[in-house]
Amino acid sequence: MEDEGFILPVVEVNIRYRSPAYYDDLLKIETRVKELGRVKVEFAYEIYREDGTHVATATTVLGCLSRATRKPIASPQDIRDALQKTMV
Repeated sequence: MEDEGFILPVVEVNIRYRSPAYYDDLLKIETRVKELGRVKVEFAYEIYREDGTHVATATTVLGCLSRATRKPIASPQDIRDALQKTMV
C-alpha cells in the first residue's frame, strides 16, 4: 500500500474486556468490517479463548492518508471493493 502512495494508520481503538486471557492462551479473533467510508474503515472484533469464553469486544478505526503529505485521502476503489465484500 505504501508503494501505491497511501497508508492506513489506526486512529481510534475501543475495547471492552469481559474475561481475562492468560499467557499462552490460544485466542480466536473474529473480525468484520463494521463501517466503510471513503476515507475511513471501522473494524469490529470478538475475541474468545479456546474454550469459548468471550474475552473481549473491540473496534478499531483506520484512516486513509497520503503517504507523502499525511493528509486524509479517499482510499483506492479496489481496496473499498475488497472490504465491501467482507461486510455482513
